[in-house]
Amino acid sequence: MSQDDAPAEHLLTQTIQDLYWALRRLADHATSAVPLPPSEVEVLRHIHRHPGGSVSEIARDLGLQHSNVSVTLRSLAARDLIVRRPDERDRRSTRLYPSPSAVATRAEIDEAWGRALAPFLSDLSGQEAESLLQTRPLWQRLTHLRPRPPQP
Repeated sequence: MSQDDAPAEHLLTQTIQDLYWALRRLADHATSAVPLPPSEVEVLRHIHRHPGGSVSEIARDLGLQHSNVSVTLRSLAARDLIVRRPDERDRRSTRLYPSPSAVATRAEIDEAWGRALAPFLSDLSGQEAESLLQTRPLWQRLTHLRPRPPQP
């Protein structure tokens, strides 16, 4: 079977992984941010996108165990990357926000990834870059889909 005959999910997986690792190598060297484990990155990204969420909401949205999110949040709090505030309607609940340090770190990482991506984009023609940009809604849709995990 030639690569062109491979299933779509295989072709997309390979392409996404290749681009991710190429960008990550370049971006990680261009930032002073302390690298975080993937679980912490995922939770922190969620808090950036959905400030004021609760532990339960994060666990539900990311498909994680409540206890795992709690452990991750303790680690992020120890690094001064989140702020916990009491819920104004229910003082027993806590709402989570990115700390000023997390906001600054996120901006630095975004800039580093942008600088890492720029050389790839500059090698594309104007039409290629426009075609790629037009696929953005599809990529965003993929990131928001939550298919059920495969059964063993």
